[in-house]
Amino acid sequence: MSGWIKLHRDIQDHWIFKKEEYLKAWILLLIKANHKDYKTLFLDQLVEVKRGEVVVSYAKFGAELMWSSSKVRRFLKMLEKDKMIVIFPEKKWTHLSILNYETYQHNGKGEETDTKQTRNGVVNNQRMKKNDKNVKKKTISQKDQLNNIFIEIEELQKEFPYVKVALEFQRMRDWLKATGKQYKNYKSFFKNWLRKADENSPKEDKVLYVYTCGVCGKVKEKNEYRDMFVMCCEKQIDPIKEYV
Repeated sequence: MSGWIKLHRDIQDHWIFKKEEYLKAWILLLIKANHKDYKTLFLDQLVEVKRGEVVVSYAKFGAELMWSSSKVRRFLKMLEKDKMIVIFPEKKWTHLSILNYETYQHNGKGEETDTKQTRNGVVNNQRMKKNDKNVKKKTISQKDQLNNIFIEIEELQKEFPYVKVALEFQRMRDWLKATGKQYKNYKSFFKNWLRKADENSPKEDKVLYVYTCGVCGKVKEKNEYRDMFVMCCEKQIDPIKEYV
């Protein structure tokens, strides 16, 4: 595998820099991430891996780091919790995407190794941001909107608990690519997509326990507790399970 990645000095202030083995594992993930979309065979199955994504098994990744599979799993969960990666729901392998992957890549317009050039670039960017306040807001590109949605996947999962949001995001992105459809607000479009998926997803029935007197027929209690002590007509009532 050829090519390179870039790291900002700010990584020294990040929690991952404080532990050498974590830093090594993170850099290994960045190196393994695809620099372009392609399809590959993994465990005898064809897998589409997009730019900035990694497909690997816990065992293989752990062997490279001399870690156990459980330690790999814990580390990846830490990265996902800190919104550094998103893990897609796969059963036979681990499929993840590096968030903000472009920040670790070269912009393709020639290397700037001169510190002065870098500083001038930062100053110019700051001036541009100031000037932008007095300029009419431009339409955000499809790519930037989809990246913003990708970052919010964890929050969207809380909003749609019965839907596999990461998987639906991947399906929507593939659909957009295949159809060439364009929208002004992709977040609104994706939330409508999730609502439709939610309508078709299986829901867990809520269970209630009904305490009905066998003598007088009165319903004395109706709640989610099945071990309540309920009496009526001098007899203890046994609850009946009800799905709602």
